[in-house]
Amino acid sequence: MTYQTRQCQAIQRVLQDTDQPLELLEILHASQTYAPGLGLSTVYRALKALVAQGKLVPITLPGEPTRYEAVGRGHHHYFHCRVCQRFYAIVCQFANLQQIVPAGFRLEQHEVILYGLCGICRGRAPGHSPRHVPAPSSPHGVFLPDVEGANR
Repeated sequence: MTYQTRQCQAIQRVLQDTDQPLELLEILHASQTYAPGLGLSTVYRALKALVAQGKLVPITLPGEPTRYEAVGRGHHHYFHCRVCQRFYAIVCQFANLQQIVPAGFRLEQHEVILYGLCGICRGRAPGHSPRHVPAPSSPHGVFLPDVEGANR
């Protein structure tokens, strides 16, 4: 069964238009632009349905609430801003990770999370609110760090 209400469409639009995984409240606030009156329980039900349909993927990061992003983004990792607490997708390639795995072990998956300050928080003067939630058309794009020659 496909769950395609106006609310679901608003949530999908928000997650398609952003380059970072969003948590429940971020999705709620951004989606209300497209579906005024949208409530928290509706967003929760819609996220559950969209994950079941394979349109969204839940992102579970250590010590953080579940975040969601649209499928089809390809393999990527995350940069976590310690001030605003947002996660940004970063695209990077690593050389053969199997080389660092102990002999006899088999690598099945990996996660990389970089921690620091995003560009907005880095430039912010002390005393400002630590939380910013850019609109879905945020200027924050996908970062392409030069990791082991990935951008050469």
